Amino acid sequence: MNYPELEHHRKEHERLIIEVFNFKERFDKGVATKFELLEFLKDWLLNHVLNEDLKLKKNIFCE
Repeated sequence: MNYPELEHHRKEHERLIIEVFNFKERFDKGVATKFELLEFLKDWLLNHVLNEDLKLKKNIFCE
């Protein structure tokens, strides 16, 4: 695939994984709530899917 922002896209997914593990650690310690995690995931998924993934989709189907 010849997507010019592929590396950035991969890094965003890596950042999500790190953030989820950080939330789990904070949740296990009683510092974070499940609602904070859900809010983070909702924001990340909506922003990522509606912005980054749609750019990727356009690139794939335009080639």
